[in-house]
Amino acid sequence: GETVAARPDLFAIADAPRPGGLFDVMAASAEGGRLPAAVILEVLLEALGPIWAGRLSLGGVPLGDCWRHPALRRDDATDGL
Repeated sequence: GETVAARPDLFAIADAPRPGGLFDVMAASAEGGRLPAAVILEVLLEALGPIWAGRLSLGGVPLGDCWRHPALRRDDATDGL
């Protein structure tokens, strides 16, 4: 509840702060009736990041329930994630 109340820009753009407010934010980013998975992940990480304090982060954004795995190889900061 504290996280929802602290981010009215993500949880209350259409009415009072509520978890479902994230839908409103995501729906506004849809193009042609499609919502890219990257938008969903970005909004969820930004909105819910504070509840994952102390966990893995990337660029200052907490990654939530994300862990490193040696089989995931990338040539960027997401290597192993």
